[in-house]
Amino acid sequence: MVSINHNVPIVEDADYAANEYVVDRPQRFAVSVRIGEDTLVPAERVEEVLRDDLEGLGRTNVEFYFERGGPGDTTVSYHTTGRVFGSYPLATARDQIPYVIEQTSFNQQFAANMN
Repeated sequence: MVSINHNVPIVEDADYAANEYVVDRPQRFAVSVRIGEDTLVPAERVEEVLRDDLEGLGRTNVEFYFERGGPGDTTVSYHTTGRVFGSYPLATARDQIPYVIEQTSFNQQFAANMN
């Protein structure tokens, strides 16, 4: 088995950290990544690609949180106030970004209209 060195900060629970970052802050967006042992893609490359995709759709206020997973592939979740999208396999996580951004924008607009 090939071991990949991941040069990113690792937290114990990436989902918890991401949720804490976005709670009651609608302008914030977080990505939690569970790094599976079977993944050969370095975590910093995962962050680079997902961040570029998010920024391409206008989402620039993004924080990433990583945790070490066990056997299996890497999974990705997107966190906003009141909602978590995912967990998606790394292979399809990029495909979900347009939907997540669209849904998040809709939810924020809807909430604003309720006030």
